[in-house]
Amino acid sequence: MTLDSLWDRIDTKLKKELSTIFYNTWITQLTPLAFQDGLFVLSAPNAFIKNIIDGRYKERIGELLTEETGARVRLLVTEPDDPAYAQYKEKKTVAPPKKERDKAQKDPARYTFSNFVRGKSNELAYAGSLAVADRPGAVYNPLFLYGGVGLGKTHLMKACADAIQQNFPNYKVVYVPSEQFTNELVASIQENKNEEFRRKYRSLDVLIMDDIQFIAGKEATQEEFFHTFNDLYNANKQIIMSSDKPPHEIRTLEDRLRSRFEMGLITDIGEPDYETRLAILQEKLTAYAIPIPEDVLQYIATNIKSNVRELEGALTKVIAQAKITQTPVTLASAQNALERTLGLRPKEPITVERIVEYVAREYQITPQDIYSKNRSRNIAYPRQISMYLSRELTDLSLIKIAGRFEKDHSTIIYGIDKIKKDMEEDESFARHIRNLRGYLTK
Repeated sequence: MTLDSLWDRIDTKLKKELSTIFYNTWITQLTPLAFQDGLFVLSAPNAFIKNIIDGRYKERIGELLTEETGARVRLLVTEPDDPAYAQYKEKKTVAPPKKERDKAQKDPARYTFSNFVRGKSNELAYAGSLAVADRPGAVYNPLFLYGGVGLGKTHLMKACADAIQQNFPNYKVVYVPSEQFTNELVASIQENKNEEFRRKYRSLDVLIMDDIQFIAGKEATQEEFFHTFNDLYNANKQIIMSSDKPPHEIRTLEDRLRSRFEMGLITDIGEPDYETRLAILQEKLTAYAIPIPEDVLQYIATNIKSNVRELEGALTKVIAQAKITQTPVTLASAQNALERTLGLRPKEPITVERIVEYVAREYQITPQDIYSKNRSRNIAYPRQISMYLSRELTDLSLIKIAGRFEKDHSTIIYGIDKIKKDMEEDESFARHIRNLRGYLTK
């Protein structure tokens, strides 16, 4: 199996074992670098995440690697500032078992136009993507898709890639998340391989970049992408981008990039309406050999409104419970599964105490540590995160928050400003805070 396919198998198991917030915050940040002589090397984007992985997940990842390969595997986690990073940057491969090769040949493409469910919320984005796939570089260049998490941006972009590669077999097409682009750029600078990096991206026929908003505030990345964009655009090569917001709302994005992003078609993907949500569930049912009553699908479509991923997750939960208990899916069983796992019961109020308890659990300390006068970084930083979230998620004034933490007013202001500044300077940390906030508000 390839390095990436081996990691995909481990990643899938970790996704099942860990809570959604822990998986999204930490595991999705990892990239496999090499596997040789019994040593599997993972890359984290920075030292902060590397230390989290080493402290919490390294042992379990090593166990899964050993189970998957049938031999004892050692695990090394590195990051771009680690001297070991460059040594293992070149990826290695291992031979695939026949069973996996056969499975790969039978599995249909996950993201195609044919299995994308269209509705009022995405019809313009779908039409624009289809036109680009038919005539890349000739219409809607660049194509800029924006919208919230789990609404189908990545599906449409990968459907474009799939269709273009079928329609134009000789085209060089690359799909890349913006953070991977940044990491490759950093590595190319460290290894003095700038020209190789530029040849890779500036010789493409189609460049598809996901989550373009993450290059905001990164001067070197924006500089490199500006010239890459110009080279491709001037050569009539297709550029497709996605973001969680339109170009004019991306803070710290250079004006010259913003103006180029606005040169083509900008289209949003909104939350699906009830009819689209029901159609999505019916489409997903084709992957399961189990009957689902229509009233169950209607119940899910009525209660899960925000995005497609949550719809899929709800359907998966209902089917998993039926398989585990070996009972048919009914409306009552679906209500029971979703009320307990997806928060369809009344929401628990957000309080300072609840925030502190969750942050303490996330950082493996106690709530008493956060309320204490301990000023060590491993205590003070979670305390400042708790202060920030208390200000964001409750109606309490700064004075009342200070009272809950038994700190003075200026300490609360400093802690909140510290977290805001760190979020602006470190996108991975900002995503971590958004994930914490998302868990507390769901």
